[in-house]
Amino acid sequence: MMRDVSAPVASLNGKTNLEHMKMLDGFAEIKEVARRYDDDRGRRYCDIFGQVTGDINITHAYPGVVTAWHAHRRQYDEWFVIRGALKVGLALPNGDGTYRWRFVSLSEYDGTVLRILPGVLHGWRNHTAAEAILMYHISEKYDPANPDEIRYSLKEVGADWSTPAK
Repeated sequence: MMRDVSAPVASLNGKTNLEHMKMLDGFAEIKEVARRYDDDRGRRYCDIFGQVTGDINITHAYPGVVTAWHAHRRQYDEWFVIRGALKVGLALPNGDGTYRWRFVSLSEYDGTVLRILPGVLHGWRNHTAAEAILMYHISEKYDPANPDEIRYSLKEVGADWSTPAK
């Protein structure tokens, strides 16, 4: 018998350790997957992104790789980690040539979608020793002749992508 587990493992209602996700106002939103089913056959996430336009893509993120920074003028991104874990960077310009940023971790255990708002610089780093798989939805079809993409260098934004020892 299949049981419906409507409340994902990772939520912001105090049931799990996602304190780092609470400081994202203006950067991103956390969305719960519409339906999650657990039974003796495994786990299924259904209707991950809700209503979709644009593209749904999958990236295999190799260990140690940083892919950052870029932003979109119009489109939003929705990210869901299928396998592994990623350190996600989000940044906003301060207006004086500097940036403020936030880092969050997304992993296969979260069961949440990170919705990155238009205008927010973003990127990721696979900080693990194994390949991670990121499935993401972009709200507009990608147009290689006119991409909705603004690129920034690691040096320009100035955020530290290392993993601090604690």
